[in-house]
Amino acid sequence: MGETADRVETVPFDLSAFSIESLKKAAYRFIDRFAFDVNTDGKKAVCRLIFPPKTSDATVQRVVSDFRKEVLDQDLRQLIAAETAPIRNTTPPSPPVSLPVLKQHGGQD
Repeated sequence: MGETADRVETVPFDLSAFSIESLKKAAYRFIDRFAFDVNTDGKKAVCRLIFPPKTSDATVQRVVSDFRKEVLDQDLRQLIAAETAPIRNTTPPSPPVSLPVLKQHGGQD
């Protein structure tokens, strides 16, 4: 009896729309469901999602769809982080310092 080969799905992405970092972060979220490999040619990335041999067609298709959604989510998180960095990295002004009020003594102790 021979072993059944892993199931491999290829998922292409345009690198002008998605960053390689987003692909890797999304793949990490699915590390319990598939192994990940990516090849790039400068303009596109081809992700190989490597599923265990007995993974059903329905599961593969659902996970591939969820992976695509996660890539978009990760890419938008990266974009928002870059856009909001100046605001997040601004040091807020210090709050006003309250000094204690000293009571004056009237000359007699």
